Amino acid sequence: MTVRETLDFSARCQGTGSRAGEMIVGPTRALFMDEISNGLDSFTTFQIVTCLQQLTHITDSTILVSLLQPAPETFDLFDDIILMAEGKIAYHGPRSYVLSSLSIAVSSAHLGKA
Repeated sequence: MTVRETLDFSARCQGTGSRAGEMIVGPTRALFMDEISNGLDSFTTFQIVTCLQQLTHITDSTILVSLLQPAPETFDLFDDIILMAEGKIAYHGPRSYVLSSLSIAVSSAHLGKA
């Protein structure tokens, strides 16, 4: 999806829904953003993500952002992350636990346990 399509989808999800099979029911505070850093330098991306972080904490909302290789400073702004490899989820959880979780997975793989 393009950024515009993602934002349109996010806007549609913010109403109250009652149709059968709808994924999100009720008032929601969710924003979905895809590759917001395309064409931007790392400082600008950091500033945007800082603003988004403040917005989500103030409004008690959820913002899902996809980024390709964010700078460490930008990565550190996220509360929870989903890391993907080859189209599959490699990690999902708090940012603070990602290194220990992945090092355990790599150690297990080297021992032939994965």
